[in-house]
Parts: sequence; structure tokens; C-alpha cells
Amino acid sequence: MADILVPILIAVLVMGLLYRRFRRLFGIQKVSIVRFSIRIILAGVLAGLLILLPGVGILAKLIGVICGLVLAGLGLATTKSERRGKEWFYTPNTYIGIVIISLLLGRIGYRLWKFHDFSGFMGGDMASHPMLSGNPIGRILILTMLVYFAAYHIAILIRCRPKPG
Repeated sequence: MADILVPILIAVLVMGLLYRRFRRLFGIQKVSIVRFSIRIILAGVLAGLLILLPGVGILAKLIGVICGLVLAGLGLATTKSERRGKEWFYTPNTYIGIVIISLLLGRIGYRLWKFHDFSGFMGGDMASHPMLSGNPIGRILILTMLVYFAAYHIAILIRCRPKPG
């Protein structure tokens, strides 16, 4: 019973996190300096670690960073922000949200497919395990998402900062 319970609990947790992420990409959202700062730090640190990790070439890393910055720029250009009383709100672009969710789901689906494809793995050289080895496409996708989230949230904070005077 415990053998099946852990994967089910992990799946429920992942689905809950995906739902929260999906919900935040659509509709009007409140700008929260604390929440945005945490996202920026986490995404920035993870992106930095992925850039420093060996396993894929500099070109794949550069493509991921550039794609993330381009998506963040497009997202910011199409994001509406407004002030209601003393608080700022923003409405992200629906299509950019769909692209980001597609990248995330594609990345998860690819990893599950590779893991299933390699289900016969029993011991041996861990570096050859597809969940741990460097994959340029996977690195590009994850760097694109991390750089997007960091750059986009930095730009929203700058746009919605209190104006002097």
C-alpha cells in the first residue's frame, strides 16, 4: 500500500502546484513585493546554477537565456498594470501565459516519457540516467522559464514601484 501511496501523493502535490502556477498566469493579479522577490531570487539562483552546471554547451544555455528574456519583454509589453487605491495590479498576457504553461507541461511530459523509457534502469552509472544527464533541449526549456520568471517579475516591480512626489 505504501508503495503506491507515495507516487499518488507526489502526483497530487505536483498537480496542485501546476494549478496554482496556471491560475497566476491569467487574469488580474495583485503585485506583491515579497512574493515577487522570492520568485526572483529562486528563479535567479536556479538559472545561475543551471548555467554553471556542466553537461550542455554554452550555446544551449545562451539560447535559453535569450528566449527567456524575449518572452519576458513580450510579456511586459503586453501586460496591463493599474493602480487601485494604494495597491498595484497587473494583468498578464494570456498568450504568453499559454506559452509558459506549454513549456512547463512539455518539460514535465518529456521527463516522464524519458523516465518511463528508461524504467529498466537498475543501478550502474548514475551519470547515464536520463533524469540526471545534461540534455540541451531540456536545459533550454528550463532556462527559458526561469529567466522569464525572474526578468518579468523584476520588470513588473520596476513598473509598479512608488513614484516620487
